[in-house]
Amino acid sequence: MLFNDIFNKEKLPVERVFLPKGEMILLEPFFCEMWILKKGMLTLITGKERKNRIDLGQLFLLPPGDTCSLISEQNTQCIRFFLPDCLVLCERFFFPDLIKEKSFFKTSFNPVEMVPLLWEYTQHLDKLFEECPLTVSFLRIKILEFFYLLRCSYSKREIAGLFFSILRKEDYFAQFIEENYPRIKTVREMAREANMSLRSFENKFNLVFGTSPGRWILQRKMQTVYREIVTSHIPLTMIADKCGFASLSHMSDFCKKHLGKSPSQIRKEGYL
Repeated sequence: MLFNDIFNKEKLPVERVFLPKGEMILLEPFFCEMWILKKGMLTLITGKERKNRIDLGQLFLLPPGDTCSLISEQNTQCIRFFLPDCLVLCERFFFPDLIKEKSFFKTSFNPVEMVPLLWEYTQHLDKLFEECPLTVSFLRIKILEFFYLLRCSYSKREIAGLFFSILRKEDYFAQFIEENYPRIKTVREMAREANMSLRSFENKFNLVFGTSPGRWILQRKMQTVYREIVTSHIPLTMIADKCGFASLSHMSDFCKKHLGKSPSQIRKEGYL
């Protein structure tokens, strides 16, 4: 999991929440939040007055920017995680792996039941809150531990359901990139078009595509140039202009460097 420096010294990335019966809190998360219900029962009210019941022992996710309300139906205790911008469940498991699983779900809210291993983790966390002065750095490590436990305790499909609301939003980001990258020259310009800081854009891009924007754009440009040269019959000078090169010589240099052959050789052979 990658962490941005998003937490100040006063704000811990994990907290315990105690709600008496009948209390309602209005939430508009700035960060993605993961909640674990350890005691009691909650009702979550989201957009269009949709109500979702949350029972003891369930995990649920609140995506950033979505206004919602939590109503405590009983005296309630929760653990609340403030998650970083860029989420990686482990070194070999990335969020793009989950996107193909989301078609199995019809709603964006899909809580999961806490398994015994996670229950033991939360019990230990409760004890730490009661007995130790906890720091931001230590709790970041505990979030990392939580995500490793999540990864090894649930299937990809279960995790995709839990994170469905985030996966849904990534679709819009991916669509924006696909539609706009051909006309945008630099990563910085693309971040500006998306109305994001360069750092946030790069983190978001890595989350959605599993690689850096620079590497992804280069790969797409290589594919586009090769396809245009091999499958079309228009002059190479027109292809150079269409693909954003200043001249045919610039495209020729690009092809030699990244594709191993000149444009005329690629067209003649029809393969690499």
